[in-house]
Formats: sequence, structure tokens, C-alpha cells
Amino acid sequence: MLSTLALASVIAALPMCNAFSSLENCTSDGDCPSDRVCEPRAHLCVPRADAASPDAAPDATPDVTADAPPDAPAPCEALPWDAPVPVAGLESEPVISARLSPDELTMFVSRGVPPSFTDIYTVTRPDTTSPFRVNGPLAVVNEPLTSEFWPTLSADGKLMFFESSRSRVPDDAGVYREEGARIWSASRVNVAADFDKPRLQSLFDVDGPEAAPYLHPSGRSLYFASVSRPGKGQLDVWVAEINAAGVVTDIRNVEGVNSPTDENAPVVTLDERFLYHNRLAADGVQNDIFLSRRTTTQDGFGKSVRVPELSSEDDEYPSWVSDDHCRLYFATSRPLPGRPRPDGGAPVFHMWVASRRR
Repeated sequence: MLSTLALASVIAALPMCNAFSSLENCTSDGDCPSDRVCEPRAHLCVPRADAASPDAAPDATPDVTADAPPDAPAPCEALPWDAPVPVAGLESEPVISARLSPDELTMFVSRGVPPSFTDIYTVTRPDTTSPFRVNGPLAVVNEPLTSEFWPTLSADGKLMFFESSRSRVPDDAGVYREEGARIWSASRVNVAADFDKPRLQSLFDVDGPEAAPYLHPSGRSLYFASVSRPGKGQLDVWVAEINAAGVVTDIRNVEGVNSPTDENAPVVTLDERFLYHNRLAADGVQNDIFLSRRTTTQDGFGKSVRVPELSSEDDEYPSWVSDDHCRLYFATSRPLPGRPRPDGGAPVFHMWVASRRR
């Protein structure tokens, strides 16, 4: 398995705050304030594309936006995938997991080579044709003696969930120790501010491992993998409901996706009709990328099928899918083009991207 896994008791739930007070439920633009529109797929009031948010930094990515009716086909959903390629600028970076901002200009990555500790970094690029550049570790959220994986943010950048191996409380010296995988959360008042100190929420207080969180851009649903909750196999995909304050209120099994084997690393599209994940292959060795679909968000997800264009004889973990379904980023241990396959030792993961041509 890619990341550390184990879970113990927890402290308190994330306190109520105003970070998501702007995300009112809606069915039409008339339900929203004058400076906001109704995002039809998430049913939330979000800033207009031409409206500046008082909380946003200059050129900050707005909340979720869309101009298509609910459940309308995405531009690329029926097109075949081109051959994946390494993400430009990160060819030499050991990236275990990553998520992107909606404009694909900022990536939050887990950087490191096991068994050394892995931290969350930000990498950026000026436009989508330029290579990424590593900026540095993300302030506040990392701990020096533990590993952090799978940083996932809401579209407005104010709420983050991530996987961490830290102990649920620090020791007498105030130091968090390596203990096991748990899903933590942190919030901030705007995208120019640092995140608050991460917290472990009460509904993640279970007796086993949980990992690989993926937050829907609306900030209202969180897909993740769990061993501790009773399901079809050892490792199943689950989804948590999140209220306007960023607090997890309910968790349920995504039954159609799961099987008696392991499912991990769920990634859902903006319209929540396509769910990518990985699954342990029949040989019990490598993890391949699978896809589950549903016609509308009122339906359950169907049986997952392997995506051969994205899978290989090595491990693949889906990381992020673009709103239009045209690009999928994933972590893989496959060798980089022109480089020999590593001889023994722990696998080294890099970020790759696959595209669909319109």
C-alpha cells in the first residue's frame, strides 16, 4: 500500500467557523446574493466569475463555477486517453501523491521517498504550458517526525483534508510521533493566510487505518479509503458528508465501487458521476486504475472497470481529474522515459498526466 495506515482514538471535531458561510444551498441564481450564482452540480452559491472576493488574494481561483446544466455530459468524458507522460518540471521529484487547484497552476504534493518522512509541498507554474516549480513546504500542516500524504483542498482553498501518520496527540514535550494513518483537517480564513493547526474530527475516531482523502471542490463531500469500517474487502472506498463549517456529519460506503479486494485513492469528477480509484490487480502485486460511473448523482456508482490506457505493470494511484474530464493526474512507480527501471529497493513514485483530445 502506498501510504501508512493505522488509526486510533481522536480528540475533538473541527470547531464551527465562518470559512464556508458563503456556500449556501441553492437551486437557482435567485436563491443567492447578488454577487453570487448557483453552481448547478454542487447546488451551492459561489462568487460570480467577474466578482472579486473580499477574502481572496489577487488572482485567486474562485469557488466552483459551471455553465452546464446538472448531469450534462462533460466535454471529454467519452473520448479515449492519450498515452500518459511525466508532469513537466517534476520529473526528478519523488512525488507520492498530489492534488491540483481548479486552474491547474498550483499543485499540493506529498514529497519524499519512503522510509524517510514525507511532507506536503506546494508547486506552481505560471500557465498550463509551463513546467512546475517547487516552492517549498506548506506552513503549519507538516510535522517533523511524521509523514503527510494526499493534501486535498476545496475549490476556494479554505478547507483542507490530508492523511498523516502523526499521533493523535503530542507527547509531553509537545512533539507528534509516528503512529499510523489518520485523516486530519485544517481551515484558513482566506487563501493568503496560513492554515490553522490541523485537527482530527470525531467521526474519524475509529479503530483502524484510513487514508487518501479526496475533497469534492464544493467542500461538501470527502471520498477516502478505509480498512477500519466494515465493507466488502480489506480496503474500501467511503464518502463523508461535510457541512458548511467543514465538519464531517455522516459517512457511508460507496458500495458499487468496492469488491473483496483492495480499493484505494478515490478521485471523483466535479459532476460526481465518474469515480476513479485504484485496485489491487488479480496477481496481487500491482495496483491499477479503475473507473466507476453513474448516470446522475441520485444513482449509486456502478461496478468498476479497469482503465487499460492508464494502467501498467507498475503501481498507479489516481490523484486529480480536471473539471472537464480532459486530464487525469496520477502517481506511478513506472520508470521515467529513457531511464532504467530501479534495481531493488522501495519504488519511487512520480507524477504523470494523461489527456484526452477534444
